[in-house]
Amino acid sequence: MAGVRLVRVAHHALVLVIVVASALAISAQAVVDPRYVEFAASNDHSRMASDGVTPLVASYSLSVYPQGSSTLTTVNLGKPAPDANNLIRVDFLPLLPAPLTPGVTYEARVTAVGPGGVTASTASNGFSFTVPCAPGISPSSRSVSASAVTGSVAVSAGTGCGWNAASNAGWITLTSGASGSGNGTVNYSVASNPSSGQRVGTMTIAGATFTITQSGATCSVSLSPSSASPGASGGSGSASVTAPAGCAWTAASNATSWLTVTGGSSGSGNGTVSYSVGANSQGQTRQGTITIGGQAFTVNQDAASCTYSLSSGSTTIAAAGGTGSTSLTATSGCSWSAVSSAPSWLTVTGGASGTGSGTVTFSAAANSLAQTRQATISVGGQTFTVDQAAATVTCSFAVAPGSSSVGAGASTGSTAVTAPAGCVWSASSGAPSWLTVTAGATGSGNGTVFFSAAANSQAFSRQGVIAVGGQSFTVNQAAATCSYSITPTTQSVVAAGGTGSSAVTSAAGCNWTAQSNAAWITITSGSSGNGNGNVAFTVAPSTSSSQRSGTLSIAGRTFTVTQAASTGCQYSLNPATVSVSPAGGSGSTSVTTTTSCMWTATTSESWITMTTASGWGSQTVTFTFTPNTGNNPRNGRVTISGQTLTVVQTSATSPGAPRGLKIKNGT
Repeated sequence: MAGVRLVRVAHHALVLVIVVASALAISAQAVVDPRYVEFAASNDHSRMASDGVTPLVASYSLSVYPQGSSTLTTVNLGKPAPDANNLIRVDFLPLLPAPLTPGVTYEARVTAVGPGGVTASTASNGFSFTVPCAPGISPSSRSVSASAVTGSVAVSAGTGCGWNAASNAGWITLTSGASGSGNGTVNYSVASNPSSGQRVGTMTIAGATFTITQSGATCSVSLSPSSASPGASGGSGSASVTAPAGCAWTAASNATSWLTVTGGSSGSGNGTVSYSVGANSQGQTRQGTITIGGQAFTVNQDAASCTYSLSSGSTTIAAAGGTGSTSLTATSGCSWSAVSSAPSWLTVTGGASGTGSGTVTFSAAANSLAQTRQATISVGGQTFTVDQAAATVTCSFAVAPGSSSVGAGASTGSTAVTAPAGCVWSASSGAPSWLTVTAGATGSGNGTVFFSAAANSQAFSRQGVIAVGGQSFTVNQAAATCSYSITPTTQSVVAAGGTGSSAVTSAAGCNWTAQSNAAWITITSGSSGNGNGNVAFTVAPSTSSSQRSGTLSIAGRTFTVTQAASTGCQYSLNPATVSVSPAGGSGSTSVTTTTSCMWTATTSESWITMTTASGWGSQTVTFTFTPNTGNNPRNGRVTISGQTLTVVQTSATSPGAPRGLKIKNGT
């Protein structure tokens, strides 16, 4: 209605109590499983605004929240009529959108809602809900293999609800969780099934049945041991058979002439197979098997002992070559072979293999080398040695090329050696610190000597000699050029400043300088140098809130320093919330920080104006605010260097708050 002004007649507090459905009322105490909310009606409950038509209290709302939390569940209670004692009592459980969580302690507030605003009661007494005892198990059954296994069953039950667990089968054992309260776990173990038949057992857990179905063992046979190695004289032995009860098996030899099953040719379940082995008169091993339940038991019998001897153990052949022989005496039936260790000049010409006694013949080619040589013929494990005289040769040596020129960098090369066959030579470096023989350090006849030259880090050339068979091979290496590198090339420094360095790498005799290109970077040592060196510097502290970069020029290379922004500025407000009157005026808060830290204060609220917008260090921040002409309170925000100041301004027309809020037992 135009021109109508709504006025709050009076402000009165609400008192709220949550009650359970029993005759006993407990004020300001925690209750369990409540049902009703009870509170004294606002003194403005039946009053009208100045227009005589609009009620100052339109309705009441109930807000429920866990203690210590700001998460609300709010429902509308309407506007019930108070009783003779000015109390309003409402069954609030059906009004909730969802049941409240058991075991959590809640509080509640009732708010009087009017056209001029809202006013809330004080917090109620605490209340909570319990969980009914309804135990259950998961899973309720399991199928397992015949081998031993373990497992667990989850028990779900309400808090305080006790339960027990017991096995109903001797092969199922409870390992933990024989009793419990609330949620829990029952652990168990299942023994292996020795039978080939399936079996079923149960456990009783929290009044429910958990069923285990175990498969029967498969008819598999295993042997222990699975093989034997008797001597040539023969003997007897046995093998243990392991099989599930009821599994039949047989045992049979595949070499009955010398390997015989003497006991346990058939059986069922576990058992033993006995056998005998005849003497082996042969000069070689033999093998037989006994098949037991489809598994092979292997018998490896030693051969009869073989002995070998030679009529002579060595001979000498002239340099021109020749032939020869040796006689072997061996046990009858024992096989042997004859092998030359140097078939290129010593050849077995007869008796390369045989059994029993025999003769081995050989030929030796002419020796063209200027040194003696030796080789052997292995016969039946015996060694026959042939020594051949050296040829008459005059040794002379030559190298080509006689020299090599290499660059300053690391290099490799070689030279060819020419010498008569059999003439022995060696190669050695006269400058082993940088000139190394890598291959061909020794040789006979023609050959090649390989070398490597390390990089020359000096600014002058150098020369080294390799001596080969009395000849000189000269290596001339060029001087290093003046090149420069620095390590590292960058460094990050904290805002507080610090020190750093960079290593210069260059050849001896190469000059360099270093200078700073930023006023806040100072070279403290190594402003110039020769060859390898080090440049040290200091970085001044930064008061800037931004990162900065500067460079050093070192030996013609760029070294970059990156300094972090100053992060020492921390801000806090006191107070962080300011309540102001609806009439308008001014307000303030204190910002605390270090003297070198700048701050700014801004707001997007049209009814708040900053009178102190920025500053340095700890100061007071002031602002003004306009009157609140609306019917509702309002909040505004001021941001001060990332911190938030909340300004709360009340309205002039909020209704009186409900009073007498309490949670209680009873109706």
